[in-house]
Amino acid sequence: MKNGVSGAPIPPNLPFATEITKACALFDFPPCLAYAVKMNETNLSNDPAEMQIGSVGDYMPDGSNAGHGPFQLTSSWPADWDEPYANAAYAVTVFLQPAWNFWTTNSPLVGEDLVKVIAASYNQGLTAAWQSHLNGNVDSGDTDDYGTRAVQHYRALVAGQVSS
Repeated sequence: MKNGVSGAPIPPNLPFATEITKACALFDFPPCLAYAVKMNETNLSNDPAEMQIGSVGDYMPDGSNAGHGPFQLTSSWPADWDEPYANAAYAVTVFLQPAWNFWTTNSPLVGEDLVKVIAASYNQGLTAAWQSHLNGNVDSGDTDDYGTRAVQHYRALVAGQVSS
């Protein structure tokens, strides 16, 4: 448990559990938190080649296919975005760990409140999430209550109640 966030492993039967766990190990980042973000982005889809702009399928919560790979990277991505480990490592290194560092340094948030703001930051960016937080609702600037949905996924993952 770090800052009230469980370090429980991702259930190994889930798509990309191994790759995301390996990426999280780079920074001792909570695997279930990273996987909760992945679930917001691509649910339990396990085909990275289908997770790209113009693909057929309902991978994003709003029905669009705006990003690339398991973490739906949109602003930039590694050249090998369709390789699950590269996609996860990029998401953790460039977005999730910096959000963790920001929120644990600049706020007293812990536990599920921390999960929520880190997920919201992934979706809307740190600056917008900070402003939304200061306005009293970190989900006010994100997509479809992104942070709240991530908390729900996180709870289920930690409890071992998610299966493929």
